[in-house]
Amino acid sequence: MARLIDVDALIKRLRHSPLFLGTNLQFKDGVIDLVERFPAVDAAPVVRCKECKHWHHDIGWCDKHSHFVDEKDGACHPWESLNWKMFDADDFCSYGERKVET
Repeated sequence: MARLIDVDALIKRLRHSPLFLGTNLQFKDGVIDLVERFPAVDAAPVVRCKECKHWHHDIGWCDKHSHFVDEKDGACHPWESLNWKMFDADDFCSYGERKVET
């Protein structure tokens, strides 16, 4: 699994690291250049259900995606089944919108 890091924070820490004390400027610049040119991971931040304004913690219901399901887990009308699609707090989707704390 790829490890995601903040490259700017790493470079700042490298510039102030005791490891760089006494090393020549060319070496420092080379290391920082290597870090800056390293390929980035193709990732996007997600909003987990527990952080989303559409999710209701008490029942595990999502206003965007929850729906009633039949015995084969297919979507159906409420009069066909009283079972619904539940979500866990750590689930996420592409429609997640972070709650605005007041």
